[in-house]
Amino acid sequence: MRKLPWSMLALMLLIGAGLAAWLVALGHYDELEMHVRAALRNGLTPDEIKEVLLQCAIYCGVPAANHAFKVAQRVLEPPVSEG
Repeated sequence: MRKLPWSMLALMLLIGAGLAAWLVALGHYDELEMHVRAALRNGLTPDEIKEVLLQCAIYCGVPAANHAFKVAQRVLEPPVSEG
């Protein structure tokens, strides 16, 4: 990932967090999964992504945030194959 000025990085994180909240609030969980993957590619840690989803509980409601956590978990912790 290329180095960005602090203000640009902060702006990108705010936009990403806002987008995640919109997706959760509107129930667009398939798109949320895609954006979680993109966030990881762009250098966010799983803990940072979980923090954004935790904030969604406040603004979007706990049931919506719980579902978002389940969706994100599929990306953050892929199932281990047996065998």
